[in-house]
Amino acid sequence: MNLKKAMLLPALCLALSASAWADDASDAIDKAAALYKEGKTQQAIAQLELATQFIRQQRAEAMQQVLPEPLDGWAAEEATSSSAGSAMLGGGSTIKRTYSKDDKNLSIEIMADSPMMQSMMAIFTNPMFGAAAQGGKVQMINGQQAILKDNGLMMVVDNTFMIQINAEKGMDADLIAYANAIDLKKLSNFK
Repeated sequence: MNLKKAMLLPALCLALSASAWADDASDAIDKAAALYKEGKTQQAIAQLELATQFIRQQRAEAMQQVLPEPLDGWAAEEATSSSAGSAMLGGGSTIKRTYSKDDKNLSIEIMADSPMMQSMMAIFTNPMFGAAAQGGKVQMINGQQAILKDNGLMMVVDNTFMIQINAEKGMDADLIAYANAIDLKKLSNFK
């Protein structure tokens, strides 16, 4: 190999690795800017919406870390995440994990970034309406107001995240234990 090729190879490797660092959201934003400058506003909008979707997906995947590990004696499935654009019920992101122990099953679902969800949160966080309307009672979990029902627990964090924990009837202690195990401080960092 001659000297010129030997010097070119590291530069080529560096250039290729830099392009791998660029993510889909950045690419869509750059493409939207170029389309906008060309006067192709509808295509620019589509690219910006695509970038928003990529960002929601990345955020939902990162949020999975707030879901607790299985408590003693429990097993858990891998956490999943999904996100929808604004055309689907106002958009938003959801992360979910299902836990099991013997014949008990419990799931935790955290929803975020949905404009439609924002209007529902006002009802859930008002003790006069939320608990009574949901057929439950108000319970404090790590300083957050929650509604405990026969088969689940619902909690709003920072007026941004809605946490639902669903289980079979009679699992109140398990619902509360898993609600306490969610890293609410880490979740708040995604605000």
